[in-house]
Amino acid sequence: MLVIVTSLDEDGGTFPGLRFVGANTGEAVGVFQFLQEPPGSKPLAVEGDGEDLGLDFESHPAFALDARTWGVAFEPGLVIVPPGRERDLDALLAWSVDRRFAWPVRWGALEIFPNASAAAEGAAPPLDELVTTFRGSSPRPAEPHAWPPPNTATFADPLLLAGTVVELVRASDPQGVHQPGLSREIAILHARRTRHGGSSSCAQTAFDRTSPHASSAS
Repeated sequence: MLVIVTSLDEDGGTFPGLRFVGANTGEAVGVFQFLQEPPGSKPLAVEGDGEDLGLDFESHPAFALDARTWGVAFEPGLVIVPPGRERDLDALLAWSVDRRFAWPVRWGALEIFPNASAAAEGAAPPLDELVTTFRGSSPRPAEPHAWPPPNTATFADPLLLAGTVVELVRASDPQGVHQPGLSREIAILHARRTRHGGSSSCAQTAFDRTSPHASSAS
């Protein structure tokens, strides 16, 4: 079995992951992605104050079903996923012993609920104690953000970043050895922008905050 460290593309972005491939057949027998962060609040966030009860557990029970959807899996076998996603669990979860040995989750019995409040009302003891805080609540699933997000960046954004770099260099370089060169680069950016008809109001504000060389050089 070959274990390949790779980047995997999915709706919402590119994420690091592992691909398990049979060395003799080339068949991908397992694909796992990491560092996915679906939009919206975690599924165990308390309504009102937003406290994330998942932080009370040794291992946070929330996991990403995909780049846009949260799920929850408690170690004793209580699972919370949106309706219609139950079949996806077999590819993402497994029963384990001492976190060393594992077998497919379909080989055991799960208690599956669509949200935390339904789990609090319907789970059998002692699993109901895991989500007792949500008894009687009316959770609303977080609306996924539109993808791709709107492109609202302007020329002022990279210019402001460049100005911030100058300020950091100035703080660490009181003798000004590197400041003139950085300021000159910012001035060139400003000149190119105004030459092509771009607005200079935001840019000039950034120059005034960074270095006196920037304004004169443009």
